[in-house]
Amino acid sequence: MGKMYDPNALLYRWSFREDDNLPRLIGTDPDLADRSKFFRWVNEPGGWERREPWPHGATNVEVLDNSAGIASGWPGAQPLRAARGRPRKEVPEDDRPVTVSFSVRRAAMFEIQRQASDQRQTVSEWLGGVVRAELERLSSEKT
Repeated sequence: MGKMYDPNALLYRWSFREDDNLPRLIGTDPDLADRSKFFRWVNEPGGWERREPWPHGATNVEVLDNSAGIASGWPGAQPLRAARGRPRKEVPEDDRPVTVSFSVRRAAMFEIQRQASDQRQTVSEWLGGVVRAELERLSSEKT
Protein backbone atom coordinates (compact mmCIF):
# COMPACT_ATOMS: atom_id res chain seq x y z
CA MET A 1 0.00 0.00 0.00
CA GLY A 2 1.40 3.40 -0.99
CA LYS A 3 1.62 6.49 1.12
CA MET A 4 -1.66 8.19 1.95
CA TYR A 5 -1.95 11.95 1.53
CA ASP A 6 -4.53 14.49 2.60
CA PRO A 7 -7.46 14.18 0.14
CA ASN A 8 -7.60 18.00 -0.05
CA ALA A 9 -3.99 18.17 -1.28
CA LEU A 10 -3.96 18.26 -5.08
CA LEU A 11 -0.71 18.87 -6.98
CA TYR A 12 -0.05 19.58 -10.64
CA ARG A 13 2.81 20.81 -12.81
CA TRP A 14 1.89 23.71 -15.06
CA SER A 15 2.53 22.75 -18.69
CA PHE A 16 4.01 26.12 -19.73
CA ARG A 17 7.28 27.81 -18.76
CA GLU A 18 7.74 31.42 -17.75
CA ASP A 19 10.58 33.63 -19.03
CA ASP A 20 12.79 32.46 -16.16
CA ASN A 21 12.32 28.84 -17.37
CA LEU A 22 11.57 27.60 -13.84
CA PRO A 23 8.91 24.90 -13.42
CA ARG A 24 5.71 26.05 -11.70
CA LEU A 25 3.49 23.92 -9.51
CA ILE A 26 -0.24 24.39 -9.11
CA GLY A 27 -2.09 22.96 -6.17
CA THR A 28 -4.43 23.36 -3.29
CA ASP A 29 -3.63 24.34 0.28
CA PRO A 30 -4.50 21.26 2.40
CA ASP A 31 -4.84 23.48 5.47
CA LEU A 32 -7.80 25.28 3.84
CA ALA A 33 -9.68 22.04 3.10
CA ASP A 34 -11.02 23.68 -0.08
CA ARG A 35 -10.25 21.73 -3.24
CA SER A 36 -11.53 24.53 -5.46
CA LYS A 37 -9.00 27.22 -4.42
CA PHE A 38 -5.71 26.84 -6.27
CA PHE A 39 -2.28 28.43 -5.87
CA ARG A 40 0.76 28.61 -8.13
CA TRP A 41 4.39 28.67 -7.01
CA VAL A 42 7.92 28.00 -8.27
CA ASN A 43 9.21 24.48 -7.60
CA GLU A 44 12.25 25.50 -5.57
CA PRO A 45 13.06 25.65 -1.85
CA GLY A 46 10.72 28.13 -0.18
CA GLY A 47 8.51 28.32 -3.25
CA TRP A 48 5.34 27.56 -1.31
CA GLU A 49 5.99 30.56 0.94
CA ARG A 50 5.91 32.79 -2.16
CA ARG A 51 2.79 31.24 -3.69
CA GLU A 52 0.19 33.29 -5.49
CA PRO A 53 -3.55 32.64 -5.91
CA TRP A 54 -4.29 30.83 -9.18
CA PRO A 55 -7.84 31.52 -10.44
CA HIS A 56 -7.52 29.31 -13.56
CA GLY A 57 -7.81 26.02 -11.65
CA ALA A 58 -6.36 22.81 -13.03
CA THR A 59 -6.12 23.71 -16.73
CA ASN A 60 -3.07 22.94 -18.87
CA VAL A 61 -1.55 20.84 -16.12
CA GLU A 62 0.12 17.48 -15.57
CA VAL A 63 -0.89 15.48 -12.49
CA LEU A 64 1.97 14.91 -10.03
CA ASP A 65 2.44 12.66 -7.04
CA ASN A 66 2.22 14.68 -3.83
CA SER A 67 5.82 13.86 -2.94
CA ALA A 68 6.97 16.02 -5.89
CA GLY A 69 6.10 19.15 -3.89
CA ILE A 70 8.38 18.44 -0.94
CA ALA A 71 11.33 20.52 -2.18
CA SER A 72 9.15 23.63 -2.43
CA GLY A 73 7.80 23.22 1.11
CA TRP A 74 4.25 22.42 0.01
CA PRO A 75 2.39 21.03 3.08
CA GLY A 76 0.49 18.46 1.01
CA ALA A 77 3.73 16.59 0.33
CA GLN A 78 3.76 15.17 3.86
CA PRO A 79 2.03 11.78 4.02
CA LEU A 80 -0.69 11.24 6.59
CA ARG A 81 0.41 9.25 9.58
CA ALA A 82 -1.72 6.25 10.28
CA ALA A 83 -2.82 5.86 13.86
CA ARG A 84 -1.29 2.71 15.27
CA GLY A 85 -2.95 0.66 17.93
CA ARG A 86 -5.72 1.83 20.14
CA PRO A 87 -6.01 5.44 21.26
CA ARG A 88 -4.43 6.39 24.56
CA LYS A 89 -6.69 6.12 27.55
CA GLU A 90 -7.35 9.45 29.26
CA VAL A 91 -6.07 9.10 32.81
CA PRO A 92 -5.94 11.80 35.49
CA GLU A 93 -2.46 13.15 36.18
CA ASP A 94 -2.25 11.48 39.62
CA ASP A 95 -3.13 8.06 38.16
CA ARG A 96 -0.54 8.03 35.39
CA PRO A 97 2.18 5.44 35.84
CA VAL A 98 5.78 6.52 36.30
CA THR A 99 8.97 4.56 35.85
CA VAL A 100 11.25 3.96 38.81
CA SER A 101 14.58 2.18 38.75
CA PHE A 102 16.68 0.78 41.58
CA SER A 103 19.51 -1.66 42.14
CA VAL A 104 19.50 -4.90 44.09
CA ARG A 105 22.06 -7.63 44.61
CA ARG A 106 21.97 -10.56 42.23
CA ALA A 107 20.72 -13.01 44.87
CA ALA A 108 17.84 -10.67 45.74
CA MET A 109 16.90 -10.43 42.06
CA PHE A 110 16.67 -14.23 41.82
CA GLU A 111 14.35 -14.23 44.84
CA ILE A 112 12.20 -11.46 43.30
CA GLN A 113 11.95 -13.43 40.06
CA ARG A 114 10.98 -16.59 41.96
CA GLN A 115 8.29 -14.75 43.94
CA ALA A 116 6.88 -13.16 40.77
CA SER A 117 6.87 -16.51 39.00
CA ASP A 118 5.08 -18.21 41.91
CA GLN A 119 2.31 -15.60 41.64
CA ARG A 120 2.28 -15.79 37.82
CA GLN A 121 3.26 -12.13 37.47
CA THR A 122 6.01 -10.24 35.74
CA VAL A 123 8.76 -8.83 37.90
CA SER A 124 7.34 -5.32 37.35
CA GLU A 125 3.83 -6.39 38.37
CA TRP A 126 5.12 -8.14 41.48
CA LEU A 127 7.33 -5.23 42.54
CA GLY A 128 4.49 -2.77 41.96
CA GLY A 129 2.19 -4.88 44.13
CA VAL A 130 4.78 -5.06 46.92
CA VAL A 131 5.28 -1.27 46.84
CA ARG A 132 1.52 -0.58 46.79
CA ALA A 133 0.95 -2.98 49.71
CA GLU A 134 3.68 -1.28 51.72
CA LEU A 135 2.25 2.17 50.95
CA GLU A 136 -1.21 1.05 52.11
CA ARG A 137 0.30 -0.40 55.31
CA LEU A 138 2.17 2.84 56.01
CA SER A 139 -0.88 5.01 55.38
CA SER A 140 -3.05 2.85 57.65
CA GLU A 141 -0.44 3.14 60.44
CA LYS A 142 -0.63 6.94 60.23
CA THR A 143 -4.37 7.02 60.89
